[in-house]
Amino acid sequence: MNGVRGVLLQHALDALQRYVPLAGPIFTVLVVVVGGIAPWVRRFRVKRAWSTVDTVMDVLRLVAIPVIIAALLQRIGVVGSASGWLFDPAVLPFAFDRVIVPVALIVFLSSVLLTFVTGYGLPEFLSALLRPVMRPFLRLPGAAAFSAVTSLVGGYAVTIFMTDRLQQKGVYTQREGAVVVTGLATLSVAFMIVIARTAGLVDLWGFYLLSTLAVTYLVTAITARIPPLRTVRDKATTESEPGPREAWQEGLSVAGAAPGFLRQLSTNTRQGFVKTLTLAPAMASVVLIAVLLVRFTPVFDLMAWILRPVVALLALLGMPDHVLMGKAAAVAFAEVFVPNLLVVDAPIAVRYVIGVISVSGVVFLAGPVPCILSTSLRVRVVDLLIVWLERMVLSLLFAGGIALVVF
Repeated sequence: MNGVRGVLLQHALDALQRYVPLAGPIFTVLVVVVGGIAPWVRRFRVKRAWSTVDTVMDVLRLVAIPVIIAALLQRIGVVGSASGWLFDPAVLPFAFDRVIVPVALIVFLSSVLLTFVTGYGLPEFLSALLRPVMRPFLRLPGAAAFSAVTSLVGGYAVTIFMTDRLQQKGVYTQREGAVVVTGLATLSVAFMIVIARTAGLVDLWGFYLLSTLAVTYLVTAITARIPPLRTVRDKATTESEPGPREAWQEGLSVAGAAPGFLRQLSTNTRQGFVKTLTLAPAMASVVLIAVLLVRFTPVFDLMAWILRPVVALLALLGMPDHVLMGKAAAVAFAEVFVPNLLVVDAPIAVRYVIGVISVSGVVFLAGPVPCILSTSLRVRVVDLLIVWLERMVLSLLFAGGIALVVF
């Protein structure tokens, strides 16, 4: 479209932002306001015990309302950047424009477009066809390959939303869904290009992309086999290994039993809007908290000490600026663009490692975490933190080893 290659979802998002620039911000504010108030209305109407996690998430959703309204006022010029620390371009405007609005739009638009993807047997076909490859490598059905590709072209939000849908349909078990959203719901290739440009790796784009994907999927193969993901309650499977003909027939049988297109489109649009109401308010608060922690607190300096043994080992092997690398790696738990800004003047080996782990870490606060917590997938917050730590340690070792050999 207009000389730019991409998927339909990205073209729809780009066209909306280009021709109706305030549509995304206004839509986001509306869903945050409605989604922030709705849980508390439900609490007054339904008298039952609410879990601590539900209460925390509902409080975050409510707090997001004044913040997101302030972001819109700043966007339309009512409030300037000189109005206080919250309106610093690197704080609320950064969170609102780069993360909150795009993800809210993607989640809703993807719910509409997923009608063409998940409703007529394609996941079931791929699940059967690629099962002999995906089971030994990642302990996942073949549909996981489709999820991985979807993430590369559409981003983590699409994959997490689709995984939730496929888990409800029985394509994934709870354990498999948890592995997919914490191991295959990666940044899109488009965002990887942004990271490569920021880190000065554009001249090595092909090498950077392929090695990043190799590290990401290798780390996923390991984390799928160790706690906490290994211990997620799961049902036993006795899958056979069908050939292409059987896989094709399985896909056709699902397509033949599918409801009409308009009915599916209506259902998916309604469910997508409800999902956006649940996700957007919580995400707005979590993203802003993550940015504030990075900008104004020593939290991630302290987290860097957890990674100190790994970066110290790499330093013994010849890695330069290992302390800076440890700090940038810790910041990647909050947001994955900022770490690359921290190392722009570092040696290329450090820039390469941070560029890789920004993708291979997968789990971070300003994106996948609130998305995952807004689904029916049973992944605990503490498990997400543990998985991130596992992925970060392994990613540092693999990416650091590659950097020491190549650079």
